[in-house]
Amino acid sequence: KGRINSCMGYLCKQDSCFEEALEFYLRASCAFKESGSEWYYAHNLLNVAEQYVNLGEYKNADSVLLLASNYDVDSAYYADIMDVKAIALYNQQIYDSALILLLSIKDYPRNIEAKSYSYLMIARCYNQLLKIDKAKKYAEYVITNSCNASFRSNAYYILIQSVEIEDNINQ
Repeated sequence: KGRINSCMGYLCKQDSCFEEALEFYLRASCAFKESGSEWYYAHNLLNVAEQYVNLGEYKNADSVLLLASNYDVDSAYYADIMDVKAIALYNQQIYDSALILLLSIKDYPRNIEAKSYSYLMIARCYNQLLKIDKAKKYAEYVITNSCNASFRSNAYYILIQSVEIEDNINQ
């Protein structure tokens, strides 16, 4: 039951139907908790928190992330929690705090795509803070290492923005 609801939540999230995704992820959480599967329950809490962030419900996201932080299921889990917290801060335009969180986890052992996503967010934060050279460095990592077309496209966009920002500063 939990896995089915989790898959449905993922499909809804991919279609940007965040309210529906949240409902499925909440159902999945209940099912995982009832089944006693701590790993699935803990990871699904991150999905719930992410949907709250997508809906702009930051207090609810913080509450779920606080609950999620009680679990220590694998080495990358803490970094995933920090990613969701950083996205919430970024969406609220608190770029310096988001950057601090992201930099604290940048060297955690994670798969290439998870690391690329964090690096993309770091580049976005640096770009917003007008630290162009640092933004470029992280965007170039994503372009070089990620297989995710969306991540690479966003990284190229950051490079283009960096050139435009530099031109505006130099004028």
